[in-house]
Amino acid sequence: MFKKGHIVLEHTRTLISKKGCGNKMNYCIDCNKKISNKKAKRCRECYIKTRIGHFTSQKTRKKISEKRKKQIPPMLYKKHSSKTKKKMSEIAKKQHRDMSKLIQLSIEARKGKPAWNKGISAWWVKGKNHPCWKGGISKIDKRMHIPEWKEIRKKVYARDNWTCQICGKKCNEYKGQIQCHHIVPYRITQDNSIGNLITLCRSCHIKEEWKYYRQLKGQSEFSFW
Repeated sequence: MFKKGHIVLEHTRTLISKKGCGNKMNYCIDCNKKISNKKAKRCRECYIKTRIGHFTSQKTRKKISEKRKKQIPPMLYKKHSSKTKKKMSEIAKKQHRDMSKLIQLSIEARKGKPAWNKGISAWWVKGKNHPCWKGGISKIDKRMHIPEWKEIRKKVYARDNWTCQICGKKCNEYKGQIQCHHIVPYRITQDNSIGNLITLCRSCHIKEEWKYYRQLKGQSEFSFW
């Protein structure tokens, strides 16, 4: 290190300019991107690409586990002092104040302006473009949207006085609680007659469905799902 007022010779200046001042940058082997870490050969993105499908051996796993066991957390069996606690609380309060101010500013800035996604349909995740696409709506899901099925349900609810036939709960007071249950599953008989239907609450309906699932699980004749 040079002291204050030290005169540097021209020869030393040329050496410094050629070699650099110590903060030498590395370059990625694959993409020639600058890397701040001197020991690294690749950048983070290229390193991740090389590690795809790679499995660590048992030896390396043991080494990693042994190292982690030796590492002791710095605050183990220790407590923060009152000063540090006060500092931490002050920093947290300040961060909270700053965040609340930013939120208020963003709300005020957005007032009177339309949303960025208004009128835009997400076509890239609809229909065939969706990753969970399985060739369209199944027949079982289609029958739920038929007007005839809706009328049959209403008749069953009126017959059972809008009450669950197992626990006796009045379902008209709770939205989404009332459900129409097939005594013999629709997947087996495909029977929507009123004699094969009863009114149940949501929790009892789930229990009944699981009962049939457990009964038919071992049988190869019927597929419950």
